[in-house]
Amino acid sequence: MFSIGDFIQEKCTAFANNVFIIDEKGQETTYQDFLDNYLKAIEFYQNSLHFKSGFNFSVIAPNCNNYLYSMFGLQQLYGVAVNLNPNLSLTELAVRLNMASVEVLICTNSIFKQIASLIPQSPIKYVFIIDEDDHRFRSNERLMEGNDLKSAITSSWETAFIQFTGGTSGTTKAARISHYNVLSNVQQLENHFSKYVSILGLQVLVAFPFYHIFAVVFNLMFFMNNGGTCILYKDLRDIEGVLGRLKKYPVNCTVGVNTWYMKLMQNDGFKDFDSSKLVFSIAGGEYVPLSTKNAWKEKTRKPLFSGYGLTETSSLAIISPLNELENIDDSIGVAIHQTELGILSEEDEWIIEDGLQGELVMKGPQLMQSYYNNLEETKEAFFEGWFRTGDIVKRIDRDYYQIVDRKKEMISVSGNKVYPNEVEGILFLHEGVLDVGVVGRKSDKTGEEVIAFVVIKEGAILKQKDLIAYCKSRLTRFKVPKEVRFLNELPKTPIGKTARKVLRESLKI
Repeated sequence: MFSIGDFIQEKCTAFANNVFIIDEKGQETTYQDFLDNYLKAIEFYQNSLHFKSGFNFSVIAPNCNNYLYSMFGLQQLYGVAVNLNPNLSLTELAVRLNMASVEVLICTNSIFKQIASLIPQSPIKYVFIIDEDDHRFRSNERLMEGNDLKSAITSSWETAFIQFTGGTSGTTKAARISHYNVLSNVQQLENHFSKYVSILGLQVLVAFPFYHIFAVVFNLMFFMNNGGTCILYKDLRDIEGVLGRLKKYPVNCTVGVNTWYMKLMQNDGFKDFDSSKLVFSIAGGEYVPLSTKNAWKEKTRKPLFSGYGLTETSSLAIISPLNELENIDDSIGVAIHQTELGILSEEDEWIIEDGLQGELVMKGPQLMQSYYNNLEETKEAFFEGWFRTGDIVKRIDRDYYQIVDRKKEMISVSGNKVYPNEVEGILFLHEGVLDVGVVGRKSDKTGEEVIAFVVIKEGAILKQKDLIAYCKSRLTRFKVPKEVRFLNELPKTPIGKTARKVLRESLKI
């Protein structure tokens, strides 16, 4: 298979009569419908842009059919999709548009009004408006026009996505992900999941935004590979709306972060959720404590499995075996097909023994080609051909791995390492704690000190001294929070992860 476009045409032909997408209004799009509109999109953009070479483009819109028609259609015309989060500030968007040399912009009218001031200072030559509520692809108004773009013959190694990420260092950069990376990852997922369950025609709730590479590769293309149905929902954080979708449709698969599963189970409406149709549930993206997995099992009678991946790995690279006899609950699972894993010490020496902490490194066909136009960051991200993930892990049994925390999140207290996940895991065990986020704050005495932000369960009464005493009885002294701050709700990213960066920034105020 040559490109993502080849994949789409093959799958849409094979599953022509299956329902591929159910949008937020309940409108159904079959695979044949999707193929027809995808081909119309290709024809429209080809006639509108008169290509002479490759180009970079961005689609900025909520999850909708037209987002996909435009993105996949332009990729087939040798365009590279630069995925951008519409929630970024204008300054952040401007930096990324220029860093990635975006020449074609596709967005909704409401988003265009918000970012129109950026256009004159950007490389953008063409702007197209799409309608997120129109089920069909339709001709879009060309608002701006510049010099003709060129086109070139592509191969599976050509770049499909330029995906922005903080990577291991935390600085803004963009992973260059090829058609080969994406298609390889889809096949890797196929090999893993098909060992345990029947994956033909499954229904999945897709609430992750399409600007997130995981949503495109796992939530969409993996299920497309087997004639599945993708139920679109725009806001993962709207738990009432999510529950409504889960109850309306026989959803077979749920995918989310720890906070998402916690909020689902805490909602009164979850009591009426019929979990009998669930084939598997995957949690990842952030630390998933055993308390969440145990609660999910108790309420649904189904296990909650782990998945691990990075922007640089297209989607997932490590997944739990979907078999409770093989799975180890307190782990992120095992490497998927054709993926090699290793652990490096701080001195870049290989760690062979189980139970010792170090940085996870990996190889595999799903791994990005490089960081876009950033040779220095690319060199720093690899060790002898192995990609440095920036995650501290330990091997706990045979080929199973356990996450300790992100390397860049580590807090240094008088030279001692404190990983926020460990402190959060202890606080999550307290019966009065609903949610928690732990970060480091600069200290004149110890370099850094541990600060915990806590959301209390409704009806519970807790004071700072109570939680500090609780931690003192369960943690080494230097890991105990110096201060506990109480919030009504923790800041979250669009996919529901705790935004530790926002918590750290609040400490500077």
